[in-house]
Amino acid sequence: MGGVGSCPGDSGGSIVQFVTESSDPHYVQLGIVQGGIGSCGSREFPDIYVRTDNEKVIHFIAETSGLGKCQEYST
Repeated sequence: MGGVGSCPGDSGGSIVQFVTESSDPHYVQLGIVQGGIGSCGSREFPDIYVRTDNEKVIHFIAETSGLGKCQEYST
């Protein structure tokens, strides 16, 4: 039995954080689940995630998804 982590079928899913520090609470995408090996949250094998705060990653997502220009990322 595994712990907290990605599970089979999670690949491609978003990793988000709910931001309440402004007058407009919203979700911010922090990353994408790439996958993992073994059972959910296995201590023997690490999960794999991709951060989406990199300009090259943002451009790749925009181009391959057909969304075109993405909203500018700010921290």
